[in-house]
Amino acid sequence: MQLVRPGEERSRAVARRLDLTDDDTTRTHAAVRPRHLTGHTTHCAVISPLPEGDYTIWRTPDSPDTTCTIRGGEVTEHHWS
Repeated sequence: MQLVRPGEERSRAVARRLDLTDDDTTRTHAAVRPRHLTGHTTHCAVISPLPEGDYTIWRTPDSPDTTCTIRGGEVTEHHWS
């Protein structure tokens, strides 16, 4: 799972959290870090491995942002604002 926020300097100190939609005991998180690519930098969190399922991505510990589906053997990417 890759959570991307392109070009956002303020993202450096952010951690993104997610959990299986029906089981918040599985909540995990990753720090947002700059990824330096040819010609630009993007800020993202890479969370791996994750079991298949529907996930809630949290904006804050108490406020859900969105949901996404993780499928086995695939890369899932979510762009947030």
